[in-house]
Amino acid sequence: LAEAYARGYATIGGTAYACAADGEGMGVSLIQSVYHGFGSRVLVPGYGFVLQNRGAGFVLHEGHPNQFAPRKRPFHTIIPAALLGPDGRWEAVFGVTGGQYQPQGHVQVVVNMLDHGLGLQAALDAPRYRLEEDGSISLESPLADLAGRFGSRPTAVVDTDDNYGNGHLIVRRPDGRLLGGTEPRRDGLAVGF
Repeated sequence: LAEAYARGYATIGGTAYACAADGEGMGVSLIQSVYHGFGSRVLVPGYGFVLQNRGAGFVLHEGHPNQFAPRKRPFHTIIPAALLGPDGRWEAVFGVTGGQYQPQGHVQVVVNMLDHGLGLQAALDAPRYRLEEDGSISLESPLADLAGRFGSRPTAVVDTDDNYGNGHLIVRRPDGRLLGGTEPRRDGLAVGF
């Protein structure tokens, strides 16, 4: 686990997430990251955005998983998501940013909705936990009473840095109605018009 985190920290950067949907059934889940040091610092003339530098995640060490080579992509956590229904059409578009926490946040939101039956905003509001690189588990303060229930390994710690991601979610009901939810831990907004 420690090796996976070390590799991840060496190859990822900050992200922003947005999702959108329209009344005709189109849904978009988008995670954008310019990566380290404000991306490549190359501004696209006439368009006002900076190019990313995710290629910085490649390394030149022979045999390394992120070794620069043909048909390879550097490790990253750009993972916009969608839940598909039985007919193959999207039922939800969502994402949780947060570097190494992203996949953990995605799983917790989906489990909250599908396994625990929570509505979309409740799934985002629910207290979260984070598996740390040393094998310990950090808990948001509403889960503090669980801290003593884990035995000797992993150890549970109550987290004070509020680093549990930033998620947003749109659900499409069978009747086509759209519902939106946004992260209570960070800035965000769900808007319908």
